[in-house]
Amino acid sequence: RLLLQRMATVAYIEALQQLQPPLGAGVSYDAVAPRLEGAGLFATLPERKRRQVFAAYVDALAGAERVQQADHVQAQRAVQEQQAQQQAAQQAVQHLQREAQRATVQRQAQQAEREAQHATAWQREEDRHLAEAGFRQLLETQEELIQSGAPWAVVAAKLAEDARWVDGWLADV
Repeated sequence: RLLLQRMATVAYIEALQQLQPPLGAGVSYDAVAPRLEGAGLFATLPERKRRQVFAAYVDALAGAERVQQADHVQAQRAVQEQQAQQQAAQQAVQHLQREAQRATVQRQAQQAEREAQHATAWQREEDRHLAEAGFRQLLETQEELIQSGAPWAVVAAKLAEDARWVDGWLADV
């Protein structure tokens, strides 16, 4: 008799699983019972036992739905966390790219400044050499006067009369 009751219980649960549309967690026994009346091996189960099995089955469905909802919420949180991590990583990469670009621009500016300083220093040195060469040439034009032992004031006055001294490249030195 116990074996027969177990077989009827299993058959009842299988019949509940086969119902279309499938049962949900909030369904009542009274709403489902007419759909199963008089069918199959479970017809031998007393109604009290059917109600107990039905309640246990619906409770199991509700538990499965809660677990499924919790899993869904957990999966959503995991996706959101992953998206937040990806966004943070993207922001970090963008920040590093901006910093690298700033560093490159700064290095280029420093290099340009060094080159400009070097060019300026080189140009000053070149100007100084040209001025010295020009002054020597100018002095050579007054060599006789210098060799004669004339005072520097006389030599300077003669040099000042030369247009190269006043208007030319020596004027900037």
